Amino acid sequence: MLGTIEFNKYTSGFAFSGNGNAQLNIHTSSQEEGIYLNRLTNKDLLGNFSLNVTNDIGDAIVMLGHTAVNLVNATITGTSGTGAGFRLESTDKSNVSLGNNTITGISKTGSGIKLIGNNITLSNGTLNGTSGNGSGVVLTGGSNYTLDGASVTGTAADGSGIAVNGTLTVNNGTVVKGLATGGGSGVTVSGDLVTDSGDGISITGTAFSGDGVKVDGDTTLTNAMLNGRADSGNGVNIAGNLTTDSSTQVSGHAASGTGVNLGAALTGASVKGSSDTGTGVQLADNAVVTEAVLNGTSASGDGVTFTGNVKMDDT
Repeated sequence: MLGTIEFNKYTSGFAFSGNGNAQLNIHTSSQEEGIYLNRLTNKDLLGNFSLNVTNDIGDAIVMLGHTAVNLVNATITGTSGTGAGFRLESTDKSNVSLGNNTITGISKTGSGIKLIGNNITLSNGTLNGTSGNGSGVVLTGGSNYTLDGASVTGTAADGSGIAVNGTLTVNNGTVVKGLATGGGSGVTVSGDLVTDSGDGISITGTAFSGDGVKVDGDTTLTNAMLNGRADSGNGVNIAGNLTTDSSTQVSGHAASGTGVNLGAALTGASVKGSSDTGTGVQLADNAVVTEAVLNGTSASGDGVTFTGNVKMDDT
């Protein structure tokens, strides 16, 4: 049957199967969500599936609680005025499998996409989030949260293009690209991002007046590449303690700002900072550098500067 509706006190949603295409289009102006689901699957559907929801006020697409989601080759688009375009928050009893989907979230003042919780696997496919004052994409990992060969793109004006938090497994060349067109950061990272299969994660952040990439809070990265660019801000701002392996590379460039600013503890990475008129690499007060390689260059400014109490060990 095409489009079976399932609803009880635990489950509200759709299971699509059979032959043919399925499309859901919803447009509302409500403080409540445009559509609420905790079950959605198209794995037995021989055809295309798309979900398009616009809510002029509240969240557009919401999936909460003990979610059971299995989507393959689907196209999902949520557009919101003040809420989230696409919001999924799963528990330890959830099972969320997103394989080769195209998920787009747009919001004027909220987050474009929020993908939060446990037992989430995003394989291949794309996430594309856009926001005015919020974050383009928010990824917050709990337990069993995996990005495998996925492409994540986020754009925001005054928020973060992409905010990555919590514990995530990032495998097979997952790509994260964030852009902040106002005072926000291109990408904000805080948590543990570990690779156990294939190439690691590539994080690229671009900002006009904020930080290209900001490490905020205790963070662990393995086999990662961080590349940040900014005009007047920092290309990469390591504001929280960052622990990496020797294969992790950090690169930052700024036009008039600082290529890489280090104001916390850094262990294990290869760091390259460059600037046109500012400082290539700046070691700020309370910076602690251990077993890292630092390289700073500037066209007309200082290559490397020390501004406070700095400790360096085996560097």
